[in-house]
Amino acid sequence: MNKMIKEIDGENGFYDKLIINENEFKIIKNIINKSYLKVISKIALKETRIENYINIIHKDKKIDNKLWTKRNRILQNKDVNKIKELSFFKELEKNFGKIIITNEENIEEEEMYWRIVRPENMDGGSDVGPAHADSWFWNKAEDITEKRRIKIWISIIGDEDNCGFKFILGSHKKKWNFETQLVEGKIKPKLNLNLEKEKFDLLKTKSGGTIIFNDDLIHGGYALKNKMRVSLEWTMLINKE
Repeated sequence: MNKMIKEIDGENGFYDKLIINENEFKIIKNIINKSYLKVISKIALKETRIENYINIIHKDKKIDNKLWTKRNRILQNKDVNKIKELSFFKELEKNFGKIIITNEENIEEEEMYWRIVRPENMDGGSDVGPAHADSWFWNKAEDITEKRRIKIWISIIGDEDNCGFKFILGSHKKKWNFETQLVEGKIKPKLNLNLEKEKFDLLKTKSGGTIIFNDDLIHGGYALKNKMRVSLEWTMLINKE
């Protein structure tokens, strides 16, 4: 069993020691910025890099969280292929073998998507959903395959002590009481308890840091107090051992 899988399936439920080097981080950030500009340039008075988003959102009422539907945040396939050529992705393949990236929205062949979350004092709380385990969103029939799912989340803009990712340590080892319902053709979980009463740990990593985690790990995002944050994520399908 390799080191990543050992920690992902171990007591904690994640691996957080893969750091993207500075040059590759710039490539990824530029790809995300290009995706961002494709949307924002259609409505903003002046095109601006994603770092400056916080400076324009209060000036134009058309700019809010409704602008950033998942469809508007999915990277084009050519950009996904560029990321897959980077050395950090090769390190993933070294540990996991052949990697297939899922396409839940059926927009691109393989879907990597980014998130942008406004600061807490600008209603960033409405930009994040409730805590969950990713496995809750999949049909049980989809689990009866030779593949397993593993998620990766990358901090693009944030603070080292508050990058915007929280999790319940070891939660992948527990059974949680929830139901599922079909909403507009998609599986939506309904948890029969209040997760916010549980103890969450905060991921501490600088920009370019990653967390690779178990499909059953309960996690969620949160808005930073006075700063915008951006992240990139995708779901990997790998062969079961």
